[in-house]
Amino acid sequence: MTKNLSTFAAVLYACLLSTSAYADTTNITITGSVRAATCTAVTANGGDAVDFGTVDSRLLQRDGFTRPKVFYIVLENCTTDIYKNASFKFSATTVAGSGDYHIALRNIPNSAQGIAISLKDGQNRDIKFDNQSAFNYPISSGNNSLRFEASLVPTDTNWATLVPGKISAQATFTVSYL
Repeated sequence: MTKNLSTFAAVLYACLLSTSAYADTTNITITGSVRAATCTAVTANGGDAVDFGTVDSRLLQRDGFTRPKVFYIVLENCTTDIYKNASFKFSATTVAGSGDYHIALRNIPNSAQGIAISLKDGQNRDIKFDNQSAFNYPISSGNNSLRFEASLVPTDTNWATLVPGKISAQATFTVSYL
């Protein structure tokens, strides 16, 4: 019996030593890209709102327009080794019937009515806020300041629906490089 027990222990010990772990082999796929250097910072109006201040409704109704508020979109630390142009697409909630050219005011307490916002670029082009139309601007190495103008415009043809109140609107732009 001792012999059987010794034989059993030896077989058990051999089985323990010969046991191997099961393993799988898997590949890791690594992807990505290195892009050419573009501008490192983009700011609109130095990060401040384009402020119309207080506008007299009588002047809007009499003159039909406001003096445009100039602001700049600045592209900083640009390099033109690869890319020579900045391409902008603008989007916003627009006034129905404006062809996506007039930004609607946000619905806030005491909001003005009958007013929208329009933008023109430094080339006097009307900005369309459809996130499709591209506006291209040549850039140079270093900092680039692109000039824009914001104006108050009526949502109808003659300011007939003008109701004084607060002005608040928002637009978004996306810049890519060509």
